[in-house]
Amino acid sequence: MSSILSLSDVTVAFGELLACDSVSFEQEEGELLAIIGPNGAGKTTVLSAISGVYVPRPGASIKFAGGDDGSDLELIGRKPHQIVRLGLSRTLQNLGLFPGLSVFENLLMGRYVHQRQNLILAGMFTPGIRRDEVEQRRATEDLVDLLDLREYLDEDLEALPYGVQKRIELGRALAMRPRLLLLDEPVAGMNRPEKFEMTEALGRVRAERGTTLLLIEHDMEFVMGMADRLVVLNHGQMIAEGTPDEVQANPLVIEAYLGADDEDSLVADLGGDALGLSTPGDQSPAG
Repeated sequence: MSSILSLSDVTVAFGELLACDSVSFEQEEGELLAIIGPNGAGKTTVLSAISGVYVPRPGASIKFAGGDDGSDLELIGRKPHQIVRLGLSRTLQNLGLFPGLSVFENLLMGRYVHQRQNLILAGMFTPGIRRDEVEQRRATEDLVDLLDLREYLDEDLEALPYGVQKRIELGRALAMRPRLLLLDEPVAGMNRPEKFEMTEALGRVRAERGTTLLLIEHDMEFVMGMADRLVVLNHGQMIAEGTPDEVQANPLVIEAYLGADDEDSLVADLGGDALGLSTPGDQSPAG
């Protein structure tokens, strides 16, 4: 299996604060990779560097297999909208839906990167425009079914449960047809049934679309059940990577989460919420 994403010596600083420090890792295509760590560890900063929001210090490299032939392209120096067009999209911690639009229209907004016609031609409503509109709507209908949203199409967006709104946001990101999707705390703030629905939805996304997923999350029960591999950050530095079992047994991870060498407690706590890790995520830029 080939690598879809590669980070090398990625450092992002805010003044004197190193939000992430020389972070390096690779992600294989089709893999679900989770970045975990205590509050302020640098998780959100890493996602923001990948998506073009933050610019790392010189010497860093972030390569994504976004070429037409699958070749690696350097992401540093590209604007966020340019990175989206390469096949990499992202959801955020906070909802960014358009309350004045319907559920379907919110999903359709994500298709803009695939519209073939410019605004002048769109106003003429030519046969090509009509075909393009039919194609975009058909693709959006597929997303409605993929994410089990059909029963909500006629309901007021703002009145929908939080978990449903998060799935709509997921759908809008998927509408861009990304090869790699970055998820910033996809189940934060959800109750258990909503977490189950999101877990099922992400499973279908992987199985039916083959989308590679990179996520950060504080809910360890969710992470340990979903992730193929983990990257662990603490104070901006990467301290461990490996399978969930390997990470749970890593002394550096135990120290980062518990502040003491207590492997038995960590193994138990990383499978549940006893550490309070399901609370909303990082409030500082260091994420």
